[in-house]
Amino acid sequence: MQHRSRSLVSLIIGSMFLVVGASTALAQNTPPEPILINVMQVQVKPGEVDNFRSLHLEEIMPNSQAGGQPWRLTESLFFGDSFQFIGAGPLANYAQLDSGGGDLSEMGANTFQNAVDWRKRFVVTTRPDMGVGGGSGVQSLRRMARFLVKPGSVPAFEEFWIDTIAPAIRDAGMTGYQVFQTLVGGPQGEYYGAIYLPNFAALDTMNFATILNGREQEEFGELVEEFEVTIQRVDRELGYGLPGL
Repeated sequence: MQHRSRSLVSLIIGSMFLVVGASTALAQNTPPEPILINVMQVQVKPGEVDNFRSLHLEEIMPNSQAGGQPWRLTESLFFGDSFQFIGAGPLANYAQLDSGGGDLSEMGANTFQNAVDWRKRFVVTTRPDMGVGGGSGVQSLRRMARFLVKPGSVPAFEEFWIDTIAPAIRDAGMTGYQVFQTLVGGPQGEYYGAIYLPNFAALDTMNFATILNGREQEEFGELVEEFEVTIQRVDRELGYGLPGL
């Protein structure tokens, strides 16, 4: 049981630091170097959300702080799959995953097992060359767009993004737009684009549908086979150490 508890908390703590390095650098208007990000999506059973959050507050977060982790960020989906929590964090390298973390109690390990319906773990890299700098750190909400590029179209997609989409986002007055690319644990050619929002009203003035003209939208459609948008809510109780938390 002790081995299972250690494995569980290593998985959780090792993946609860969503884009913190990139968020801090963007908030300071300094272009970050690409970093690895360890991401975990967890689907919690509807009746277990309070128990799941209590486990984080009472065990996982104290273990994270005691282990010297300088920051933590957790989000949940507002528009998208209900009862889904997302956490992630920077990895110096893959060898860091071998070092493990703190221990969950036997009760904590059982709570995690009973509360979670499924979980997915994957690693992405930040793509500062595709993002738009600026921003003011962590805010209440985040618009997250997922793109799955058609096989063989990754070079063309990245060129189109850098030459057309990123300038269009910048010209529309949006700042702090981050881009991430999946490396392992998910489809190849998968990218995420994210921007923080102070409130839902910001969506009324953030019209991504009009930043590209008709020809550009057609080219985008020729390169991408899947495109979806979710809205994530920052769980401030389960985070610390970042500007805005």
